[in-house]
Amino acid sequence: MTSKVKVLPTSHTEWWETEMPSKVALGIALNRFKFVPTGWQAIFGNTLCQLIAARSPVRAFPMRYLSVEHEDETLELDMPNADVVLAGIARRCRECSRFTCRRCGRPGLLRRLDIIRAEVLCSRCAAPRMLQSAIDDTLNLAGLITAGSNVANLAAIPEVLRRSFIDFALGDPNGIGPEQCSGSRMRLRRFHDWLKELQAVKAEMLIGGFS
Repeated sequence: MTSKVKVLPTSHTEWWETEMPSKVALGIALNRFKFVPTGWQAIFGNTLCQLIAARSPVRAFPMRYLSVEHEDETLELDMPNADVVLAGIARRCRECSRFTCRRCGRPGLLRRLDIIRAEVLCSRCAAPRMLQSAIDDTLNLAGLITAGSNVANLAAIPEVLRRSFIDFALGDPNGIGPEQCSGSRMRLRRFHDWLKELQAVKAEMLIGGFS
């Protein structure tokens, strides 16, 4: 999900004006761009300080039309006609965000949550999101997982849920024979019971305010 805020001139007391005291300019800019993800706010604050320190009459135009995009993967600054100094500040901001959890600010990595969505997250913030994504995929694709068969195979289950699948398969009092011992297959009725447990886990996550 991409969010974008674009600065347009609204008064003669803008953060990019060279006459504006640095501390006041920083406060104005932080208020203007207040929707930056929590984990990236420290990076963005440092970046704004660098931009304010680099203010000059020739840089007024690009800084005046600064836009900030905080996609899941990086924190991007765009300034039209930016010179090498402004471009360098924007590049450092982007590079720092690539390795910083967008939710808590801890060191992070780009983690693929599903086929179309990825976020820079630390392991602590990534775990529940990867679990929710895996549960959603399993519930939505349950018919495909068991298509043409009376059993579900471990290979079709998202990796995050495979330990749970194995444990549930091995706990079946009416196993399906020697293959049951490995936990690599699960009877269809047992699989549907497992899906109900996944639905209950998802409901608890939603009640707990997970988003």
